[in-house]
Amino acid sequence: QLLREATSDPPTPWPVFEFMAKELIHLKTEGLLVPQFEEPLTNVQCSFYQMDQSIDYRQDDSEAVKELAVDHDLSPYANCGIPYGPELMFGHVLNNNYYSNEEQLFSINKVASGGSNMYKFWSKDNGFGWGELVKQIQNVNPATEEWKAFVWFQGESDAFDAENFNNYLQDLTQFIADVRDEMYAVDSTTFDSPEDIPVLIVGMGCWIV
Repeated sequence: QLLREATSDPPTPWPVFEFMAKELIHLKTEGLLVPQFEEPLTNVQCSFYQMDQSIDYRQDDSEAVKELAVDHDLSPYANCGIPYGPELMFGHVLNNNYYSNEEQLFSINKVASGGSNMYKFWSKDNGFGWGELVKQIQNVNPATEEWKAFVWFQGESDAFDAENFNNYLQDLTQFIADVRDEMYAVDSTTFDSPEDIPVLIVGMGCWIV
């Protein structure tokens, strides 16, 4: 409701991140942003690697993935804050329930591409962005770091295409298996097998066009 009242016209896709940043400032000015989410969490690091769903990263190495944040403290005003996503609240929940010890550092690495679909962009066999996702999975030091889980939040674009919709469960099942294999290849000591790696699949919200 607050976002709808703040402007008479909805934001266009391109400046939507700027729009959200302005709304966060508005919420802070009005004292409506909960203070506990306003302060950076120094033991929760967040990285954000953004890709363009229209680019085939397998063929075009000139288009670098945008590093919008690398190992920043979790905050609504930086890295995963501008623009922010579900990782903001997710990080706070993890911190409050499992990692409240300030000396225990954990990281959320976000690899995203707005408007992408499962098979064309993310699948191992055909995906434009699969290789870049694997690069980030491999971007850990097994001597000091370990993967704990994988979170998947995608599917809106696939819902509007009949073929993608009908194949989504099959494609997602294979994708999760491939991601687990890559994570296990990096660190085979934390889990007994790839199937033991926790995967959280976030459901899309319901809305009417």
